[in-house]
Amino acid sequence: MRVLEVLREEEKPLRLINPDELDITNPEEDPKSKIEPNSKKSDDDDSFARRAKRFGVTQASLDKFDKKADEKKWQTTAFSFDAWYLIFHLSNHNRFKDQSKGFIRYKLDYWYKKLVTLPDAYTTTNSWAGDASRYASISLKNKNSAEGIINELRGRVQNTLGITLSGSWEANSDGMKNLKKDWIPFGNKFLSVMGAGAIVPDYTKGPGEIITQKDRDTTPELTDADAKAIATKLEKEFNTLLQNPFTDTDDQAILAIIFNNITANHQWDKLKSTYKKMYKTDLMDRLLSDLSDRNELELSKHLIKIGSEAIDTTDISSYDKRRDSFTFRKPIELKATVKEFEKLFLKKEPKYAKIIKTKSGSQIWSAFMTGLMDDLKIKFQKENSLTLGELKKTWVSRIDAFKLTAKKL
Repeated sequence: MRVLEVLREEEKPLRLINPDELDITNPEEDPKSKIEPNSKKSDDDDSFARRAKRFGVTQASLDKFDKKADEKKWQTTAFSFDAWYLIFHLSNHNRFKDQSKGFIRYKLDYWYKKLVTLPDAYTTTNSWAGDASRYASISLKNKNSAEGIINELRGRVQNTLGITLSGSWEANSDGMKNLKKDWIPFGNKFLSVMGAGAIVPDYTKGPGEIITQKDRDTTPELTDADAKAIATKLEKEFNTLLQNPFTDTDDQAILAIIFNNITANHQWDKLKSTYKKMYKTDLMDRLLSDLSDRNELELSKHLIKIGSEAIDTTDISSYDKRRDSFTFRKPIELKATVKEFEKLFLKKEPKYAKIIKTKSGSQIWSAFMTGLMDDLKIKFQKENSLTLGELKKTWVSRIDAFKLTAKKL
């Protein structure tokens, strides 16, 4: 059979030939033997068969070879399109941790083409395994059979994620329902790459159920050890996000930690207190600094459910994702951030956006911005720099005065 594979490879044309260039008339040809245009058999098939027979290949072997060519590939019968993408993503999840959705999707598309679309029925499993390792970092022990590869890949996903892949598996909430809790952040990121909705964590209560006062009262107190462990996990995720502050999907790791462990307000209070003692920072300030607006809303919903207060999305902590210790060294950078604060304020509190459209409101706003920039200029010149935290404090003191004046209009 290897001879047939080599011959088939040699048959591939180097260029397209214009039929008008060739004299295809055969004066000795029997008209009755002429192959009709729609006939299944082609000249290429005849040529291939003649060449194969010169190497001693029997007609029975040729028939078996043709039958194999018509069979469906194991790559498409064993796993669905979505299943292959999950396999590729899982094999590269550390590499993809801080990559954008577009980059990840590009890689998954490329690997699917190389490892599923292009291989044919003649591609050996050992050759395929080599390509899988080279392209998609998939290292396999069972390379000698399709069944061995399928079982190893399916078992690897099952043992790691708790998900069973098949030829009809789909990347959605149902497909991910058995995903292990520790892998929920990965699952959310994968679904985001695939254009599907995020997984709704289902812990002590389903997403559609209400946590009652009885539930809150019977929820056990958070021990010191547990509170410290949760705070440590959160801080680790905060520091991970700093490597790529624009990666929205990584917010899911933070939300999963809170949703997993905090189901009552007294637990939330304990965690906030412990976090502040350990890291000298307010936990809510860190959350508002790191989470996107959409994920702030998800956290707010959870806090309401456990009997706590909703998040104030107008808080200054949500204006900038960088640490308060971030330092401005150039006035132009500081001015750009102030301009961004201005846009965010008017977006988050639209009632003031309406006020400043009036003549008197516009004058008050102009006075606010002038006073703010004067204060910042004085503070910047003292050290020839200014921290983000100092900018926020100055903004808050000035904006509070603006609000009081605006309310009198």
